[in-house]
Amino acid sequence: MKTWPKNLGSKLEVVTPFLGKYRPFVGRCCQRCTPESWKSYFHKHLTSLGFCSVISITEENTRYRGWLVRRLCCFLTVCDWQFCSGTPDDLQERIFHIKRVQDIVSPTVSQGKGDAPVASVSVAQWMKDIHQILCQIQSSLSPFLLRLWSWALLKLLKQMFLNVILHKGQLEMVHRAAKTKPTQPCSLWMLLWTICRAACRGLGCVRVDFAQPFSLQEYLANSTFRQSSSGKHLDELLLPEVFGKCPVILDCEKLEYRSSNSYGAVALNTKQQTLVDNLSLHSLSTAVSCSAIMAVGITSALLLHKHWEGVFLSQLMQDFVWLTEEILLRKYDVGFSGQVRHLVLHTLFLLRHCISLHRLSLGDILVAPRRTEAAVTELSRHSAALLPVFIQEAVGACAINALMMELLPYLGSPEQLRDAVFAQEELHNKTALLVQLLPRDVVLRQPCQSVYYYCQFAIDKLIQDGLLVAEEVASDRLVCDTTQKNFTRKLLWKSTDDFEDSDSDYDEEAGKQCFKISHQENCIDAFMFLCYLLGPLLKTLRRTLVFLGESESPQPESQYMEKLHHFLVRKANEDCSFECANKTLAAVSVSIYKELGVLQELPGKTEPIFHLSETFTSKENREKLGKFIEQFIWQSAY
Repeated sequence: MKTWPKNLGSKLEVVTPFLGKYRPFVGRCCQRCTPESWKSYFHKHLTSLGFCSVISITEENTRYRGWLVRRLCCFLTVCDWQFCSGTPDDLQERIFHIKRVQDIVSPTVSQGKGDAPVASVSVAQWMKDIHQILCQIQSSLSPFLLRLWSWALLKLLKQMFLNVILHKGQLEMVHRAAKTKPTQPCSLWMLLWTICRAACRGLGCVRVDFAQPFSLQEYLANSTFRQSSSGKHLDELLLPEVFGKCPVILDCEKLEYRSSNSYGAVALNTKQQTLVDNLSLHSLSTAVSCSAIMAVGITSALLLHKHWEGVFLSQLMQDFVWLTEEILLRKYDVGFSGQVRHLVLHTLFLLRHCISLHRLSLGDILVAPRRTEAAVTELSRHSAALLPVFIQEAVGACAINALMMELLPYLGSPEQLRDAVFAQEELHNKTALLVQLLPRDVVLRQPCQSVYYYCQFAIDKLIQDGLLVAEEVASDRLVCDTTQKNFTRKLLWKSTDDFEDSDSDYDEEAGKQCFKISHQENCIDAFMFLCYLLGPLLKTLRRTLVFLGESESPQPESQYMEKLHHFLVRKANEDCSFECANKTLAAVSVSIYKELGVLQELPGKTEPIFHLSETFTSKENREKLGKFIEQFIWQSAY
């Protein structure tokens, strides 16, 4: 996939839904928790798992036994198809009760309204005429012709779609979903024209992905071996940092918050609950990797997080190609293909209520997103699909933003931040703070991943993307060592079989490496884009803290959440940041504050009662926590 040319000529680049010859194989099981399943249940050739179309049988599938075997298999399959060639017994009654037939019969009946025998004779006469017409047009259906036309239709659909991957065991669910899907009216000529174009050019691509199966027995055995009782709650990990007390070991595992009010939920012991939570996190990560990114999500993210002031159509197409390549390089699938201009114009048509188009004299088109509540909310809903793809880079970028916020008071101007040098140890420290603050299902940190490994992987991705470059510093003192906190030298939290990141890999000299933001073209724009992806959640978290200080307590949970949503909408009206007035983000923020001990729960009759904890009734403590969160939010001033 090449870069989109600056001119808007007739030669158009084509976006293929894969890099190279094959699309990414998504949904693989965890190699660390289920190594045997990872090796045994993965096949390079998907046909060995039954992902094969009957009319696509090749020489390899039939062990090179030739043309006759393939044709025989196809013939037997077609003969096995079931068709209903008989005529229903109640056909005449059904035809008579059709509305158009009743509309013809009804005037005759109404004319004989005063005379009952005339009306009955009229209806009988109409029934007789209908019966004569049916006898003339009725004929038996040939099963051979039905099978022949079904086979021809299947061949036609094969030309229309590049690839259909669907496991046989999932057909029932597909059929059930097809029954609930409403049909859309379409012109006959338009339908024929679309079929002819698709048959000639092979347009379209359908793919149904299912995650790789794994052995639950193997997972349970490895999970039992990995379970550890060591760890700290979120308030024990972060509140010392928030209040400026003694440094804590940030690489310690975070214990999940357990609500004491189950309200009808099945009671599980600690071991069972941990096992269920870990399996849920694995399933969530796999499900996200199987979700294809749509073109409308890419365009929405670009308009909301990169070009909120407007963008030329030519530049939007360039960024569309760039973001598509970045998604594919991270082994995520996309749900589209075709010419770039057609794709972007189609997404703009779908988002027509969220944007305004202005044709310029230069021949280009200016695309400007609207700042209304409905427009921003829809753009935010579509663009949220990209956060799981770039979540690790977004966490790392927000951590670098926090380091720049610490350096800003000591510099003469914000422009000097581009030359700031950051120590690798401090990068890990800030990244770990944000990783511990956010829930695991947001950062998609699997239970078998240590905090150190996740932070290291996030920083490595920024280096691979070219956003961070190594910087040699002659002085022994760390340039950005402002808080003098260290990770534990011995990574004691790791399990013995963590082969991806062993203790021997850690080097004190490597921990003193320094990096700075790259000065390459568009590097700052990409860095801002990553920060803005995580911005709505962090801003909602900050505004929720303001609401907690202003609201009355105690209050029932439902009433608390309703008032919080109204507060977020009111704040969004002030600066058009309606992406932060989201009920899901509000619920995530409340769960974080419950883990931090800011909000406390009391048992109620039907729902828990929320009230502010004694520690955070103090305005000073709330301001300290607010500053801690604000350091990760990108500030447009620099």
